[in-house]
Amino acid sequence: MTRSLLALLSMLASCASVSHTLDPRVAAPHSIAVLPVEGSASLAERELARGLFATRLRERGFLVADSACVDRALSERRWMQDPDAFAVKGVPLADIATELCVDGLLLVSDFDETNWNAVVVRRHSLSAQLRIVAKDGAVWWSARGSAGETGGFLLKSGQALTELLAQSAHGTGAASIAKLDALVEDLSNALPQDEDRAAHATPPAIAAPSAIEIRRTQAADGTPCISVMATAQKGALMRVEVGDAAGVPMAGPDQVFVASVPCDPAANPIVRVRARSMFGSESVGEKGGSK
Repeated sequence: MTRSLLALLSMLASCASVSHTLDPRVAAPHSIAVLPVEGSASLAERELARGLFATRLRERGFLVADSACVDRALSERRWMQDPDAFAVKGVPLADIATELCVDGLLLVSDFDETNWNAVVVRRHSLSAQLRIVAKDGAVWWSARGSAGETGGFLLKSGQALTELLAQSAHGTGAASIAKLDALVEDLSNALPQDEDRAAHATPPAIAAPSAIEIRRTQAADGTPCISVMATAQKGALMRVEVGDAAGVPMAGPDQVFVASVPCDPAANPIVRVRARSMFGSESVGEKGGSK
């Protein structure tokens, strides 16, 4: 019995596996947006994986769109109602790529976490499928991988002597993060490099916000405010600073952004409007306050 169990455990030991394909007929992208991750794993794990994949793509020379800009565009165009339930099926990938000003999309699906226990053997693993698609939906690169480990008791003379995987670590956040990192690392190692990475090493500059308009307003409760409107390039992430109020988000469709900031009616603060492109470039527009 002991030999049979040892054989089983040796077959089910910690493991990771990755398979991948590259289609040379599809033009390689230079700029990529990582869409929200689909799967049964927790939203926290999926968001962490999304960030790690974005980092690995940047390390390989690709321009990667800021996730906040991606999610805002998806929400504004009603392509995403709930980040926890986002699904690629049915959304117009070509329109998304055009809206985000990218020539490729990283789609991560089937990001699943598996836990099971069978008497003295237990399994904890993560798996995922990745695709980088062009605007026309053609798959340039795809990969599937898993990372996990199986633990149990090594038995001798009917006695439980050694535990391969500590019960306290099984299923904990730290254990999941370690497996997630291992999975991302293995999948990222299969990612090709951007062959023209030198030409894309520096994100394209973003024009400074223009047509800044300032006026005095009141909030619904009567609080004095300064209303700021500015024009910036499509897809920019906009924030405004009014006196001590820093980093107030500006929102709006297309290229016109607005925000309302509480302000002392007697003050005449400098207003700074900061624009950040989805690829990380920043610029600032400035204007004096109005009376």
